[in-house]
Amino acid sequence: MRRLVVTSTVLALSTVGLVACGDDADSNLTGKVTVSGDFGEQPKVKYSGEVSTEETIIKVLHKGEGDKVAEGDSVTVDMYIGNGFTGKKGLSTFDEGQSPSPVDVTDQTLPAIEKALKGQTVGSRIEVIAAPEDTWAKQGGNAELGVGNADTTVWVIDIVSKVGVTDVDAEKVPALKEAGGKPTGFDFSKSPKAAPKELQRATLKEGDGAEIAAGQKVKV
Repeated sequence: MRRLVVTSTVLALSTVGLVACGDDADSNLTGKVTVSGDFGEQPKVKYSGEVSTEETIIKVLHKGEGDKVAEGDSVTVDMYIGNGFTGKKGLSTFDEGQSPSPVDVTDQTLPAIEKALKGQTVGSRIEVIAAPEDTWAKQGGNAELGVGNADTTVWVIDIVSKVGVTDVDAEKVPALKEAGGKPTGFDFSKSPKAAPKELQRATLKEGDGAEIAAGQKVKV
């Protein structure tokens, strides 16, 4: 199973360029993209000509009725990513064997995706025609996805859920196994049988270093 994390060190960018919505941005578009299919289903993406734009274009294809997504939220999304220049699919979590990807909606996320998600609602399907400067231009492209540094990318994003985080005691999560002071795995023998409905977080050892602030980068 291959998952795309749009907030990792490799893929993260500072917010640059402009992300636009509506007809004004469409005037910068060459080529054409047509997306069909219902929320939760593999989208059918048809390319006409070489698709290129200098401003990211965001369209809501289906508006969901769930919670609104705000800056700092964590969400799970299904996504299709295609290369507008070649018309080839780079990745789709809608494929069999794939699963929704977690995305933190912060300024460390790819700018096109951060802007596409903020203010939307869970259950929505979003089409994004992303300008290179709002994705991987400064990183020389994304070879794994077959995207060059000057390639416009086409995204179809289904916002599956909004992830909540609950802090719990260390006794309520799988026990950590260690050898020589290094983690080797977990003991699940006393774990709850039913999966939690929200992400759970437990502090196993409290550090005495500086507190981490929003927007900072850390090594783990």
